[in-house]
Amino acid sequence: MVSGSFGAGPGWKRALAASQVDQYQRATKREKGVILDAICARTGWHRTHARRVLHEIAYGEELMPGRWSCQRDSQVIEALRECWLIAGRPTGKRLAPILPALVERLRAFGELDLDDDAARRLARISPATIDRALAPSRASSVGRGGRAVGRLTPPHVRIAPDTELGRCDVRLWRGAIGPGWAYLVTVTELATGWQETRAVRARPDDLGLFEALDELTSASPIPVVAVETEPITQMIRRYWQPYCRQQHIALHRRVGNPSPRSERTAQAFLARFETVGPRPSHDPTHMLWDRLGDGNSRLANLFEARQHLIHKTHRGEERAVRKYDSASTPFRRLTGHPQVSERTAAAAHTLLATTNPAAVCRELDALAAEIDRLSAPAESRAR
Repeated sequence: MVSGSFGAGPGWKRALAASQVDQYQRATKREKGVILDAICARTGWHRTHARRVLHEIAYGEELMPGRWSCQRDSQVIEALRECWLIAGRPTGKRLAPILPALVERLRAFGELDLDDDAARRLARISPATIDRALAPSRASSVGRGGRAVGRLTPPHVRIAPDTELGRCDVRLWRGAIGPGWAYLVTVTELATGWQETRAVRARPDDLGLFEALDELTSASPIPVVAVETEPITQMIRRYWQPYCRQQHIALHRRVGNPSPRSERTAQAFLARFETVGPRPSHDPTHMLWDRLGDGNSRLANLFEARQHLIHKTHRGEERAVRKYDSASTPFRRLTGHPQVSERTAAAAHTLLATTNPAAVCRELDALAAEIDRLSAPAESRAR
């Protein structure tokens, strides 16, 4: 198929490939294989290299640049390390999907000094290259918990894209930073993974849980139509049923038995506020915990990629094979959901445009340091 005389000059191989570009673009998959075999037979190239040359001649850009080009670019690697720290030190598989949006926001706020070409290379780095480039940084961070000081880790909630939009999972959990701790409530929308976290302001009548829940539902861009809670009968009968009846929200028990951690948290929560009494309303750390939860939720919704379990297959008695979808942020799932209104999507885009992730991370570290200082014993603060 490849015919003609191209001489023996330094550019004859590329000239031969250029003569086949038009035919290669119009060919079927089987015909493209025949063309590649003919080019490789004449030039001695590998098929992968031949495809890259044909793509570069046709479109003027390199196809799938080799890993060495990223590894040797110190400017791009340093910017990648900054993005990795801001994103909470995730793996390459979870960092790669958020890099385009994260790099764009950091450049817009002047946090990254990169030209357009370097920013384009940074946004196109593959997950495997990310893991190789960050291996030294990841090894040096072992023993620090893997996350930044001001980053909280809410209980894991499995999202379900086929769930009714507006159905939320409510988790009560205990967050801790140094000697300081607080009860937090996280509301997660199951269809998109959008979450909001607030500190529980304790009151004798409703434990402060529903006051925090009202703040969360008003802050969420998605209207809440139903909630799922842990199947703990004492909390459901005494608190959840009257609240959901008053708010006209459907109440569902979470399928399965409550985890030991969540059951212990709920029982300790009830014992503290019904027997010992609530925390004082003038607690200076409550507002700090509120801001800490809000900042963590904003970063998680905009710049934290998650995966949805599609199905799980058991092979044999012990092995289970799990299939996940592509990692995506709650922001992308929300704006791409067919049932989300234009107003809700516009509000989410406004939140993204006004959020400086580097500034939020610095604020979270400052809040964590202040909580640690206020929670320390009086003699330690006096030093």
